[in-house]
Amino acid sequence: MKEKLKLIKLCCLIVAIFPACILFKKQINKPVSININESNITPQVIAKAIVPKYCFKINPQQLVDSFWVGFYREAALTKNVTVLKNNPDCNYNYSLKAMIITETGKLDTIKNIKSKYNNEVLELSTIDCKVEVSYKNNKHPNLIETISDNKSQTENLSNNRTLDEIFSGQNKNNDVYHVKLLDNNEYYRIAERLGHRIWVPITRALSRAEK
Repeated sequence: MKEKLKLIKLCCLIVAIFPACILFKKQINKPVSININESNITPQVIAKAIVPKYCFKINPQQLVDSFWVGFYREAALTKNVTVLKNNPDCNYNYSLKAMIITETGKLDTIKNIKSKYNNEVLELSTIDCKVEVSYKNNKHPNLIETISDNKSQTENLSNNRTLDEIFSGQNKNNDVYHVKLLDNNEYYRIAERLGHRIWVPITRALSRAEK
């Protein structure tokens, strides 16, 4: 039992240290070259929340740039893959086909008879970013495939005491509720993370093609 616990702890430590995309990427055994087409795209914004808080505040170009930052950083860590720009002689062509930004809302009701906020209904926002990357093997130029990934973050409702409340001696009975808002830069962090994560399906596709 102790050995199993040690193994579980070791696995958790590995996951905490190394990003999931590194753990699940396929190894590319033969050198390949990838041409990147950074064509200008405008992220599609879909607002489904009653009161959108985040999706209309983004800078579209900064969002796309954040994706490429993560993409190229992960590319540099991928063995046997050379990434170039505007080079038609590469083995593969990749381009960012679409980026979709969505903000949805979910109504949550406070249930605490000791709180003055009892039965108050609040909308909690969830933001989501989805990217679609198209690619083709130059050996089969008429066959274009698409891979995609998405990631989201959600606001939280909590009655835990904040640091200010602890220092001021307030909310000792946990009857005051707070909505933990998302950072205004959260969309950019998500986009950058997707740039990393998209390399999982990319390396899988490359691994299949090079067999």
